[in-house]
Amino acid sequence: MKADPEHDTSNIKISQVKIADIAFAFNNAELIKLLKTRGYYIKYQNFDKMRETEKKISILKDEKFRDLTKPVEAFITFEEEDGSIVGQTYEAEYTFSGKRLPAKTKFMGQEFFLRESTEPTNIIWENMHFTSTEYIKRQALVFTAVALIVIISFSFMFWIKQFTI
Repeated sequence: MKADPEHDTSNIKISQVKIADIAFAFNNAELIKLLKTRGYYIKYQNFDKMRETEKKISILKDEKFRDLTKPVEAFITFEEEDGSIVGQTYEAEYTFSGKRLPAKTKFMGQEFFLRESTEPTNIIWENMHFTSTEYIKRQALVFTAVALIVIISFSFMFWIKQFTI
């Protein structure tokens, strides 16, 4: 890989990296869904269904407590840009075919990667469990619906034009 003279970082010597904030994300989509359901039942004063949902929440917490409380992602805000420069050394690398190479570092037995992110305040935490495939499926569905609406609109306008002629 050819070095970019404009972004050459080889001469930077960083003695310490200061972290301003860390926000953790958890694999708790199932718990959030149950809490929303419980809130719905409370809102409409259906307390029997609320109690059933409470039991499901208790069972889930008993069975998967460690999984629910184990962070799966961390959003790290560095005090200075030097931290992001160091973080670039932990970014995922890919082969020409798009396969991700193994991580150079492991953390808590898992591969450790860093990538640039938006501000944690802009993240919809409830959607953290969606995969890229699910997002692509949703985009395809929306594209199909919009295309269908455009075709129907065009056909209707064409029919109206033919009718007026």
